[in-house]
Amino acid sequence: TWLWAKPALNLAEATDKTVNLVDYSIFYTSKVELTFKQALALPVKSFKEVKSAGVIGLGYTSDTVWIRFRVKNFSIENILWYLEIANPLLDKIDLVTRLRSEGEDQISLRSAGDSREFNKRESKYRNVVFPISEPKGENLYMLKIQSTSALTMPILMISPKNFEKKQNRENFLFGVYYGLMLIMLLYNIILFFFSKEKS
Repeated sequence: TWLWAKPALNLAEATDKTVNLVDYSIFYTSKVELTFKQALALPVKSFKEVKSAGVIGLGYTSDTVWIRFRVKNFSIENILWYLEIANPLLDKIDLVTRLRSEGEDQISLRSAGDSREFNKRESKYRNVVFPISEPKGENLYMLKIQSTSALTMPILMISPKNFEKKQNRENFLFGVYYGLMLIMLLYNIILFFFSKEKS
């Protein structure tokens, strides 16, 4: 049995929503390098609860940050959701997943981050996003984060519908922004040649 300071996120209550996973997370900072097995074996009392609203913010530190949270799926089918770490400047992000299947643990590792190749990301998005197909049961997730930039970590659970809406909205806003920049560039080029001819 896992003992926790924070409740597990119930996916049935998060359908078509964006949920701040920081509210379901506890974290641990380490000055020494831990293996994933060592991190998974850390007692809950070693972890801290998040005091700030909606974000884990530790400033500039060389420490490694481990973030733990649980997700439960009572459906008989897998549920797709997206885990977004909404800070594109974090250097190294590793996601460790521990699934319980027939009484045995299945551990998997996925990696991303600003210092790693963008083309190898599972989702080609400016922030790190891990698509997750959540199996039935209650499962454990751990994020290992290392960075030379400020360790500010908003962590979100996003439904596929909301993630698509978010991408479409951002693509539209970026399109408007770059369109205006292009118009200003063309205007200044025309103005330059017009002024040159006049003189």
